[in-house]
Amino acid sequence: MRKFLIFLTLNIVYLFTAIAVYAHPPVKIDLTFAPATETLTAVISHPVSNPEVHYIEKVEVKKNNQVIAKQEFTKQDNHQTQIASIQIPDAKKGDVLTLQAFCSISGSLKKKLAVQ
Repeated sequence: MRKFLIFLTLNIVYLFTAIAVYAHPPVKIDLTFAPATETLTAVISHPVSNPEVHYIEKVEVKKNNQVIAKQEFTKQDNHQTQIASIQIPDAKKGDVLTLQAFCSISGSLKKKLAVQ
């Protein structure tokens, strides 16, 4: 019985280690805001081997620390990036927009942009 418990414990540790190695947060976010169209565009770099299983699951947008939008995805656009475009109709010069991108498996990354 003791050998079985040791075996089971080692397998559980191995499983969690494998998941931690496989999962990773986004590595980079490029943000642009187009005042003419009132659109915040994010190009989220998140290299993956299978964008239908490991992908950017959602993005959350804050304006001056208040959540104003969320967008969810069921797969990633391609093996390298996810693009998100969000309408921000009331953004004005000086507002700080923060976008946080969440990996479907583990981790997230934030990027801020001051509206010019």
